[in-house]
Amino acid sequence: MPTLAEYLHGQLGLLRLDRTQARIARFLVGCLDDHGYLTVSVKEAAGQLNAAEEQVEAALRVIQSLDPPGVGARSLQECLLIQWATLDDPNPLVPELIRN
Repeated sequence: MPTLAEYLHGQLGLLRLDRTQARIARFLVGCLDDHGYLTVSVKEAAGQLNAAEEQVEAALRVIQSLDPPGVGARSLQECLLIQWATLDDPNPLVPELIRN
């Protein structure tokens, strides 16, 4: 059974990412804890990678689009919002409940 990082790297390999996006995304996968939460801030990652925060945010959105839903979240709230977005649930109260 592959680890979460191996599973995510496999998915990243199927995407058409430019060299910089792929490098940042691989770095971010390495910064996930055992539960799939991101353990560094975007600012910290940008500093370590010598990249713009916007580039790190873009790569993080790629990570957050992968399976399992919620991976790459920075909080439980963000995790639940990512998971809810994958459902076919148009109820506008759900994200409001999650946020508040």
